[in-house]
Amino acid sequence: MYEGLEAREPSLDFKEIVYETLGVMALANDEDIAFAAQVDVNFYVLVDVLYEHNVILSNRQLSKCSRYMTTYLERIIYPAKLEWKLERPFVLAEQLEIPFERKFFSRTANDASYPSGHAFGSRFLAHCFLDEFSQAENEELRTALFQLTNRIAMSRVQIGVHSLQDIREGIRLADLTYEKFPIT
Repeated sequence: MYEGLEAREPSLDFKEIVYETLGVMALANDEDIAFAAQVDVNFYVLVDVLYEHNVILSNRQLSKCSRYMTTYLERIIYPAKLEWKLERPFVLAEQLEIPFERKFFSRTANDASYPSGHAFGSRFLAHCFLDEFSQAENEELRTALFQLTNRIAMSRVQIGVHSLQDIREGIRLADLTYEKFPIT
């Protein structure tokens, strides 16, 4: 049923992963870290974008999208994390004895790193919200939602709990999952 939705093999160049992550972290400012803290546990900022574009959602619609997202996280992302068992960048840094100073400690970074559940979940919700509210043709809203999902994904690298490959794969799998299983 989920054929074609498997995670691609990740890079296992751990030093590159750590230094790449450190490079992104060095560019993060206080606003970026505050945003990462805000989206660490929930994605309600996506709902705020809908309101800003006068798209009003019902609890039923929000619950429907959240249920599907959770289902696919459990069936696609978590099995991939178990398969690849790739440590988070801050853990790799410790193992490689590379200094790795974190400005925020995520409450959700307690399993494998690859692929990113936050990148997957926020991106999948954006697809679902656009279709659920018949806004797929609203280019302004579409752009705003996907820019925000990219910011959510990048925030995970900015706080050192994911690498760029983690978020790229989470986004790729969300797009493929929604393409294969659109919510109708």
